[in-house]
This record gives sequence, C-alpha cells and structure tokens, in this order.
Amino acid sequence: MRLIGTARDRPAFDLEGVDPRHLRMPAAQAGLSVGLFGGSFNPPHKGHVLVAETALRRLKLDRLWWMVTPGNPLKDRGELAPLAERISRSEEMAKDPRVDVTAFEAVTGAGVSGWAGGAYVRARARAGARADAR
Repeated sequence: MRLIGTARDRPAFDLEGVDPRHLRMPAAQAGLSVGLFGGSFNPPHKGHVLVAETALRRLKLDRLWWMVTPGNPLKDRGELAPLAERISRSEEMAKDPRVDVTAFEAVTGAGVSGWAGGAYVRARARAGARADAR
C-alpha cells in the first residue's frame, strides 16, 4: 500500500492502483472556461452525470474537471471505496469528451481542507484559464 500525506494536518490517502495521469492537474489552455465538480463519487451515478451535463450546458463551460476527492471530512473514510475504483467508475459514467476525471487533490492536500478554493486558485494560475466557481 502506497500512502501520501505525512503532515500532521493532512491525512494519508491510499493511492494504490491510481493511474499517475489522474494525479496531475488536467490541461487548460488560456481563455478556456473550466468548471469544477468535486465530490467523493462513492459511487458515481446518473445524478452526477446529469449535474455535469447541466453545468457544461448552462454555464457554457469549455471543460469540466470531475474531481474525485480522496476523502471527505463529513463522511466515514472507512465506508469509501478505494480511490482508484471511484476514479474508474467515474470515467465509465463521464462520457462527454469535455469532462476530465482527476484526483490531483490527493497529492496537493486540497481534498480535505476545502477542494473548491484550492482548485480554483490552481486553475486560475494555469495558463490564464478561467475557473468558474458559480
């Protein structure tokens, strides 16, 4: 088992079986409108797909980052499926080519302490892309 996150204030997450590409921030070119859709997705379901499709359409997004969080302070981590499994199932559900399934929060530590704020700042810094947190 490979764990990451040894700081006192950041819990360790099991990254076993997680493809390294999911641990990097998705690419976003300058000028793109990027929506952030985070959750534990335990499990991902048709309701999540409907939210993603609606956000893409109503917010006129160029990209949507489907951010599978490694943990949730409001949920029992013992009841969460492994991160790799939740990523895989999310990819099976998210068929739109504008949706990028990612779990980069597992290596940045933003997942537990407030994914939206941290991801928003990082997305804004990425090549001038606009991160829509509407």
